[in-house]
Amino acid sequence: MTANTAVEIIPNKLYWISDKSPPRNQKNSFYFCIDDELVYQPFCNDFGPLNLGMMYKFCVELEKLVKPSANTYKIYHYTSLNLQKRSNAAFLMGAFQIVVLKKSAKEAWSPFTILPPFIEFRDAGYGGCTYKCSVYHCLRGLEKGIELGWFNYQKFNLQEYEFYEKVENGDWNWIIPGKILAFASPSPEAFDESGLKMWTPEDYSTLYKRIGVTAIVRLNNKTYEAERFTKNGIRHYDLYFLDGSVPSDNIIQDFLRIAETEKAIAVHCKAGLGRTGTLIGIYVMKHYNFPAPDFIGWIRICRPGSILGPQQQFLIEIESSCKKWKIEGKKSKSKLIKSEENKYSMSPEEHYVSLNGDHGQAERLLSAKKSNQSSPSTPLMPNKSPSPNRASSQTPNSPLKPKTQASNIFSKNSVRNITPNLARSIYSRKSYILK
Repeated sequence: MTANTAVEIIPNKLYWISDKSPPRNQKNSFYFCIDDELVYQPFCNDFGPLNLGMMYKFCVELEKLVKPSANTYKIYHYTSLNLQKRSNAAFLMGAFQIVVLKKSAKEAWSPFTILPPFIEFRDAGYGGCTYKCSVYHCLRGLEKGIELGWFNYQKFNLQEYEFYEKVENGDWNWIIPGKILAFASPSPEAFDESGLKMWTPEDYSTLYKRIGVTAIVRLNNKTYEAERFTKNGIRHYDLYFLDGSVPSDNIIQDFLRIAETEKAIAVHCKAGLGRTGTLIGIYVMKHYNFPAPDFIGWIRICRPGSILGPQQQFLIEIESSCKKWKIEGKKSKSKLIKSEENKYSMSPEEHYVSLNGDHGQAERLLSAKKSNQSSPSTPLMPNKSPSPNRASSQTPNSPLKPKTQASNIFSKNSVRNITPNLARSIYSRKSYILK
């Protein structure tokens, strides 16, 4: 099959196509394109997958269009031949099938296997990347997350998710709702050198006590006094290891002990991406039988940029050890054994970083995220306290005011070949999805 072959998702109703130009003059049909509506914000050379909020927007809006009562037209989700856009568009359509049509990841991906291969996602690092995260891995991670109750389509709070992922609003995300969240290192001061509002330990303490977090785990250098958490009734642990590197056996066992003892923990390194995601991944593999490639897909959907460089191969290598630890129970003293069957072997550069770290990596990631989020538009501030049962959250004190205007992600510029009546039906709807 060629790249521009239309893939049938719902017989005689919904199709997916990638081509140099949109499908035109198709009888009783129209197409939409979200290539410029839902856009990944890169840290460096990474380009996806699109995050949980964007995926949710896509599913909600497309679900409206494919309802039997909505129209009798064939719908084409069109994407260009840009390799990066093509992979993200395929991920969205696969996610729609899993979330809305209740298909398995294997069933959702099956229609795409007749097409030329899709470019695989890479990490957010600045060096080379030998590990590749496929669209299928991301779909399997999403499927597993739904199976475990970590994403609930009916209860997901988009406003909370979009609000708290921003640097000035705490920069944090649930990875295991109600159990483990990832966040960037708290700031010792309320504002950074550019005047951007930053969250201090006191800001986090107020919120975390409300949502049931009982302990903080710090993985980076000391930048604030632990007492700023403990005096507010939140325990604090230090498990330092080098930025960009992989954790030692002792660090891993200490982290597992903490996570298994505390009710809910908030984990951070400098950026809350690499070291943080790696240790959370080890806990998840041990306790939930979550394959490493699928977890890397899941955490990047929840918190883009997570797990970098050699940390990717490291999780693949130790997956079998994590499963063994679960069988042995909490008192396991088995040493870490790396699998010899890892097809994603580290490059010499990655092996060096795994031992010696990547100095300055976290600062580069934070700088990129601040730059990406410097847009004047701000998501709606939540009105309720965040629920630990949602992959989202809430802030204590913020000067932001709620937006009242919402808009459809399928903008008039993205939809074509629509009859006047169908156009009116699409744009007359009041959508609660925010841009």
